Amino acid sequence: MLSQKTLEEYINAINSLLQNGVIPFWLDRSWDNEYGGYLTNYDSQGRLLPNPEKYLNTQARLAWWFSTLSRRYPERSEFIELARKGVDFMIQYFWDNDNEGWYWKVERAWYVYR
Repeated sequence: MLSQKTLEEYINAINSLLQNGVIPFWLDRSWDNEYGGYLTNYDSQGRLLPNPEKYLNTQARLAWWFSTLSRRYPERSEFIELARKGVDFMIQYFWDNDNEGWYWKVERAWYVYR
């Protein structure tokens, strides 16, 4: 069984990692300013790799991530804004009205040309 001190140390380490690593990384890099939706393909140095396609599961995962952050940090409006933009993007470009279902993936810019 973990001692209270050990548990607090783990909680502090996780919070530090989130605040100083994970959250800033995705906040700064995830939104695709050129075509909309989230960018998800980065190397270990945080450099963007080719993103020829966007997948529904990764778009949904980042929308969930930002909505979860908005509940945890309600004072930070950028989280809910990114979550809403992601959901709007998925509904607009991943929903197939003709077949009443979701596309699994779309090309990064296919919707720009249709």
